[in-house]
Amino acid sequence: MSKRKTLFANKVGIGLLIFAGIALVGFNISTRIFSDVYDIATRYIADDQDLKREIGEVKGFGILTTGSIQVESNSYAEYGYAVFNFTLRGDYKYKDVTIELTKSPESPQWNVVKLE
Repeated sequence: MSKRKTLFANKVGIGLLIFAGIALVGFNISTRIFSDVYDIATRYIADDQDLKREIGEVKGFGILTTGSIQVESNSYAEYGYAVFNFTLRGDYKYKDVTIELTKSPESPQWNVVKLE
C-alpha cells in the first residue's frame, strides 16, 4: 500500500513540475513577444542590409528566443538594457544573431547598441 502512495506522489510531483515548466516558458515567450523592445529588435533585424546580403530576406525568427530585458524607472524617466539571441531563417540560410539595445533617461526610445 505505501508503494502505491509513493508512486502516486511521484506522478503528481512530475505533473506539477511539467506544468510549472510550461507556465514559465509561456510567460517568458509572451513577455518578450508583447514588449516594445522585442518589436524594435525584430524590425531592426529584418531591415538590416548586411543581414539581407548574407542570409537573404528574413523569413522568420526561431520559436524560442533567449535573452533578457531589464527596465528600471525613477521619478524622472525610464531606462534599461535588453539583449536577445535569435535564430533567423533567411532565403539562403539560417543564422544565429545577438542584438543589444539600451534605453536611457535622455532618450525615450530603445536604441540598438550592437548586432552580431
